[in-house]
Amino acid sequence: MSQKLDFQELLFKAKCGDAQAQCELGKCYADGEIVEQDYKKSLYWFNEAVKNGSVMAIACLGVMYELGHGVEADVNKAIEYYQRAAYENEPTGTYNMGLCYFYGKGIVKENKRRAINYITEVAKAGFVKAMKFLITYYCERSDFEKSFYWLEQVALTGDDDCQLRVGRCYEKGTSFVEQDKEKAFEWYLKAAEQGNEQAMERVNVYYASKLYDFKMPK
Repeated sequence: MSQKLDFQELLFKAKCGDAQAQCELGKCYADGEIVEQDYKKSLYWFNEAVKNGSVMAIACLGVMYELGHGVEADVNKAIEYYQRAAYENEPTGTYNMGLCYFYGKGIVKENKRRAINYITEVAKAGFVKAMKFLITYYCERSDFEKSFYWLEQVALTGDDDCQLRVGRCYEKGTSFVEQDKEKAFEWYLKAAEQGNEQAMERVNVYYASKLYDFKMPK
């Protein structure tokens, strides 16, 4: 099915009051990828979705207000939406609320501990943006064990760059992970299968140097 037909189906569902379709339609107009970008229409559909119970749309409205898309930028209004979304355990709203505390935005005072609590909460639920934030956060604080933990969690979602980085850690061995060339090869292979050129090079090195004398991963 073409994108045009997909959009028409989405529009039909949205007009019938489907909250999920209304939220997705709002995203379509905000992104401007399969339909001409129109922030006013985006806001309209997000608001309709909220009326019909979409928690994700609440977080999306927060983003619109923070960035000033279709409305005058208002970080405090954005925070109101993020708080509402976080209360409902919506990932984007919770993550963005965490960022507000981390950087001290608008009426929210900087509070790193509370920020990391918010961000960790959604990272544990599988929100990749939050996981990547924690990789950097802990690395910058030299807590490499925690940083590697989140790096591996992102790699498990299929992120080829993180798979490559995990492979390097296992190949070299570090103070926070024991050297394991079998695991390194497995991670390189996962990344290589997704077209990661650096991972392909490492896989070729393993083959060429006979470092793969172990069972191939299933």
